[in-house]
Amino acid sequence: MKMGTSIINKMYRLAVLLPSVFCTFSGMGQTLPERLSYVLEVQDMEMGIKLYNEITEADLSQLPDSSLFDYHYLGGYLNSEIPNHEKAVSHLLEAKKICDKVLGTHSIGYMEIMRDLGDEYIELGQYDEALAVYQEGIVKSMYVRNIASEAFGNLIMGVQGCYERKGWLNEIPSHLYDAWGFWAKDEEPFATYNYYPLWSLEQFYRRYKMFDKALQVSDMIIKFISEKVGAQHPEMAEELYLRGNTLVDMGRNYDAVETYYKALSILKFNKVDKDRLYGHVASNLLMAIISTERWSECDNILKDIKNYGGRNVNDADIYKNALFSAANRFNSKGNYAKALSLNTELLELSLSDKERTIIENQTNTIKYNRDIINALCQLEEQFQTFSQGSAEWFEAGHKLSSAYYLQKKVDKNICVLRKMYDAIAANTSTGEDYLFWVLNNLCGICFEKEEYNDALRYAIEKWNYISSVSDITEDYLYYALNDVVVAKLKSNHLEDIDDNLEQVGVLCSKLFGEQSENYSTHLHNQGRAYQLQGRLNEAKRNYLRAIALQIKNDGVPFNRTVQYLMDVEKQITDEELDL
Repeated sequence: MKMGTSIINKMYRLAVLLPSVFCTFSGMGQTLPERLSYVLEVQDMEMGIKLYNEITEADLSQLPDSSLFDYHYLGGYLNSEIPNHEKAVSHLLEAKKICDKVLGTHSIGYMEIMRDLGDEYIELGQYDEALAVYQEGIVKSMYVRNIASEAFGNLIMGVQGCYERKGWLNEIPSHLYDAWGFWAKDEEPFATYNYYPLWSLEQFYRRYKMFDKALQVSDMIIKFISEKVGAQHPEMAEELYLRGNTLVDMGRNYDAVETYYKALSILKFNKVDKDRLYGHVASNLLMAIISTERWSECDNILKDIKNYGGRNVNDADIYKNALFSAANRFNSKGNYAKALSLNTELLELSLSDKERTIIENQTNTIKYNRDIINALCQLEEQFQTFSQGSAEWFEAGHKLSSAYYLQKKVDKNICVLRKMYDAIAANTSTGEDYLFWVLNNLCGICFEKEEYNDALRYAIEKWNYISSVSDITEDYLYYALNDVVVAKLKSNHLEDIDDNLEQVGVLCSKLFGEQSENYSTHLHNQGRAYQLQGRLNEAKRNYLRAIALQIKNDGVPFNRTVQYLMDVEKQITDEELDL
């Protein structure tokens, strides 16, 4: 909850006008109603806390309804910030009661407290209560939606947030299209809020990897911006940036490059090349260009990013970040000379000790990759000619497998790993040091190839080996057993899965905590196990818990969790309808 909120990064909520007649007095002799009004106007946290703590029950009994509303609004805000969400809710419910009974519901202030009350319920995880509040606010404010469109729009977006948290994802597109149908589209100055339902829908489709639908909405946004303010408006650059990101996610890097170029051109046209958006667009353009191997263009983009960083003190590190990311991308594309050249330039910049260590380690990795690729023919020969099972043979196999991995020669890599595995199985004591590495890589490759029965076999063997090693750390146990769980789920071999999940949950809670991203993954896996076992309501509860935690940690839920939740919802509905 925010007092006098404003959209951050052109998102979510607009500035609020409270229903009181604001007072600008700051001297002595103010009445309590005037002081309440003034504190809300200037949005001074310390002054608000001091005033809130001074007010007694006797004072409250003397306040007129409008000032009592201000008091409860202030109390809701302050307790939200502490945070004490339960107390914030109690204040906001009192403010709502005053509107319902005395002041009326046809005001921006009413819409605002309803949005804030819904937000507090969301903080408490009470999504049904939040949804009911948003919907009540919409119904009671319908009459004045045109003159208070911004606050009304916030209520609409609150409903969408509840739908997402409750897993009602099929409802979201139609809800946002309905919102767009009566959205106030002519606010000044023109900004993302003018098309916010479409923006939200585009982001919704992107979150869940419905990229084709995201592009369809992007087309609508581009058309809207062009018709309202022209194709060279800075908002167009914002939308093209988001569209470029979608194209990258789809693997359409060539289209993304052209889209990012258009966005930069618009920013330059509007002379806003100091805007942070410029740095983001240029950085993503650089990565897309490297991916398309249009490497001759990279130096100009890097120069542009360097100049941008020089103009913006707050983004001074953007050039270092661009060099580091570009070096990684060139390394992944096998252009080791360019990757090392960029790292050399990086090491000449002003760096912290931590940054220098990271870059030096990156340099060593690039050199190692370069060396084993250059030695590929020699390694193949050594693996054939060295005595099988000898220390030299295992070392050659280790490097050869790594080289094949870099070149994405999966079948050749598997062949090398299985020969190493067979040699270790033949009681070659020399190769025991490689056993975990071999099993881990075989398991990973089988997952990539969707050969889940083989993945399960290697995962179980890896777990048996790890759990038999003395003094093994618990993180190794966690990751090894988690691979067993995932392989069982993927292969639909669920024997002992509940026991495995219980053990993983204990390890995960101990190592990372029950608010961590790892724990949300555990909840997801547990939900999937319940789903495959036909325990649909238990699966749904776990998926919803996982999604809530994913949103808390990452801002968005995982695509697979959402898809499984949608499947479970359909299965439950089909069962209820006896289909």
